[in-house]
Amino acid sequence: DYSRNDYDIINCNSRKIVCSGFVDSHTHLVFAGNRSHELSMKIKGKSYLEIAKAGGGINHTVRETRNASEEELSRLAIQRLDQMLLHGTTTIEAKTGYGLTPESEMKLLKVTNELNNKHPIDIIPTFLGCHIKPEDFTGNNWDYIELMIQLLPEIKRLNMANFVDIWVDYGAFSIEESTAFLTAAKENGFDLRIHADEMENVGAAIMAASMGAVSADHLLKAEAISANAMADADVVANLLPGTPFVLMSNKYANFPMFRDAGVTVALSTDFNPN
Repeated sequence: DYSRNDYDIINCNSRKIVCSGFVDSHTHLVFAGNRSHELSMKIKGKSYLEIAKAGGGINHTVRETRNASEEELSRLAIQRLDQMLLHGTTTIEAKTGYGLTPESEMKLLKVTNELNNKHPIDIIPTFLGCHIKPEDFTGNNWDYIELMIQLLPEIKRLNMANFVDIWVDYGAFSIEESTAFLTAAKENGFDLRIHADEMENVGAAIMAASMGAVSADHLLKAEAISANAMADADVVANLLPGTPFVLMSNKYANFPMFRDAGVTVALSTDFNPN
């Protein structure tokens, strides 16, 4: 009915296009500092895990982020959000994961929720307290998992996150450790997302299916049995090709394998300081 007047007229001259807003379903929005100094190590062939063991990677960003004020973190994140919006992104998922103490993770969740209230982009917060066990934590992985589990009721009470996430992989958390954390998260009413099988095929994608996760992300080393399990459980394969690209790797997720298995596939940026 073209006689109706409840529509907007948009001038698409000057090489413009009108389309639906992009949804970026895997970002690490709130952090301080950057890791551009690691580029030379990548060029020399150092792997992600080798750089991390040398004091770089996530722990470097954790140190920078813990030292930043809420105001600084918000200022930096707004700059990033403005660039995302300029390129057509109107909704993002935003993970924590660069605090890795109860206090710092809550700070990141607070900043993320405040940004959602004041920026045009819709932001869906995810609690990624189990990104890795931080270098200054004196206990073992199980001790750290328990510390993060203790945060879940308060995060839920304050409605600060829609999802929880955990990195299930070689060099991060095991299947057993991750199952304990994700079980507690489900009991607290969170939906689940998983960093899965990026470095090695540890069975994380299959675990995502068994736990009823919304998505399994990365999946560089996932195999056909993983894709079939995800299809059966309706788990989204969230593929992040920008990650191996910036790591100078030639190993990408096997999109045809997921497509042929009938898995719903999403494509996201994995925006992060790497």
